[in-house]
Amino acid sequence: MTSPSKTLSWLYISGFLFIIFCGVTSAIYFGTKPKSVPKISLSHFISPEDFGQNIYKRLRQEVNENHLIFLGIQENQNSNDQILVWKGFLDAIDPNFKFATLIIDSSIIKNDILQSSETISLQENPENYIEGFKKILAEKKRVAVIGPTSFFSYMIKNNFQNLLRSKVYDQKNGKVFSVDWLTFSLSSFANSAEEINTIPFPCNSSPHDLDGASELGCMILLKSKVNFRKKRIPGKYPGMLDQIGSKEYLALFAKKISN
Repeated sequence: MTSPSKTLSWLYISGFLFIIFCGVTSAIYFGTKPKSVPKISLSHFISPEDFGQNIYKRLRQEVNENHLIFLGIQENQNSNDQILVWKGFLDAIDPNFKFATLIIDSSIIKNDILQSSETISLQENPENYIEGFKKILAEKKRVAVIGPTSFFSYMIKNNFQNLLRSKVYDQKNGKVFSVDWLTFSLSSFANSAEEINTIPFPCNSSPHDLDGASELGCMILLKSKVNFRKKRIPGKYPGMLDQIGSKEYLALFAKKISN
């Protein structure tokens, strides 16, 4: 006959295992969303390219190990700063790990800073390019894709990451924990309380979050606020980098501080 203490212990163990099972199952079906982990704390850079170079230096191993990378920027920029960040990043990559192909989404304003191998309408017709990305992953081609942060970040509703993941992986095979590509979302942030309204993604609670962008907007707002009191260096660009997913990073870059 089993003693009451052993029965109770078994119930505790069973309950604990059930909780773990539920957590793992939820993660498999809905994906994991780790907390923000700082990779580059608020720092000052001499140029946008300098920030991009430092992103690569900080994540050299991760970038070199992944054959497909998505680089997000804000749409409708008044300057070339964010494009220059990714130019500095791509130029800094070790020669043996350069990306052979650069694809730029047609929503990004054309300029001569980056010469793309191909321009596609990914944001307008994402389903049309799924098979192409499957081939890139299967053949391990080194491809970089530049497009809108609003379309690439998993923190925004109806993002491309979820679509690609659902088409590439069986949701039960564990791939949702670590996809076979890297994503960098780049956005501006507020240097002071007076600049909060310039944050490109709103921090609105449901049902006011019509664009499904509040998760990202609130994270940018929080990162901005915790750095308000830190000293700014005139003539330089403030920037920071956080890991916000298993293979996703949020790069925040502000305009040059006035002298």
